[in-house]
Amino acid sequence: MKPNEETLAPGPARLWRWMPRANDGRPPVLLVHGGYHGAWCWSNWAERLAGHGRRVSAIDLRGHGGLARPDGFITAGFTEMTDDVIAAIDTFEVPPLLVGHSIGGLLVVLAAIRRSTAGLLLVCPSPPGNLPGAATVPLVPENAPVPPLSAAIARARYAPHLSEREAAAFAHRLCAESPRLLNERYGLRIAVIQPPLPFQSMWSKADATIPNATPRARMRRSRGSSAAPISALTTHRTT
Repeated sequence: MKPNEETLAPGPARLWRWMPRANDGRPPVLLVHGGYHGAWCWSNWAERLAGHGRRVSAIDLRGHGGLARPDGFITAGFTEMTDDVIAAIDTFEVPPLLVGHSIGGLLVVLAAIRRSTAGLLLVCPSPPGNLPGAATVPLVPENAPVPPLSAAIARARYAPHLSEREAAAFAHRLCAESPRLLNERYGLRIAVIQPPLPFQSMWSKADATIPNATPRARMRRSRGSSAAPISALTTHRTT
C-alpha cells in the first residue's frame, strides 16, 4: 500500500497520508520522524496500520525527506519543528494519536502541550533536559547544516542488523540536519512537562544516551504513562 494522498501542511512541512479501505473509527495516527530522517522511515508501519483500518499520516519536517532546506534552516530548533507538528495536527478533524521517534518523541510531547491529542507513543525518545540521569552529547558547530550520517555510523546507531549494502542504501536517504535542533537536544536544553493524557514510551536497551535505569524508572512511575523495553528498534524497518 502506498500513500494515496499527499498534502502540504501549512508552513514549510509536508504531510503524507495513507487512507484505509475501511476506517475502523479509531483516532488517526500522526507519525513524526527524528533527526536526519523523513516520513519515508515510517512507510512500513504506515502501510501496516492502514491495512488494519487506521488513518495514518507521516510528516516531513521542514528541510527533511527531500524538501528543500528553507532560509534559516540552521537556526531551526525545537520551537520551529514543533510548529511543523502543530500545523500537521491542525489538518485533522479530530485529535490524532501522536507517535514520535528519537527527537520526534520530544516534538510530540511539546506539541501535545499546545494541542489536544488522543495520546502519545514515544519510540526511543530523546531525553528531555529535566530528566535526571540523561546524558549530554558533544555539541556540533552551528555555522552550517550537519551533513547526513555515513553508512557506518547510521548502521551502528539505527540498524546494526543491516548488511553493508543495505546500510549504504539506508544512509543515502538521510538528510542534513539543523545544528540548532541537534544542539538543543545534545545539550539537554529542552525541558518538558508531562501532558495531561496517557502516553507510552519504548526504548532500546542499547540506547547509550540514557545510560542507567534511573530515567527509565522515572518514566515507569510517571502518572498515566507506561514504559516498555524493546530488544531492537531500527528506523530501517520499524520507524
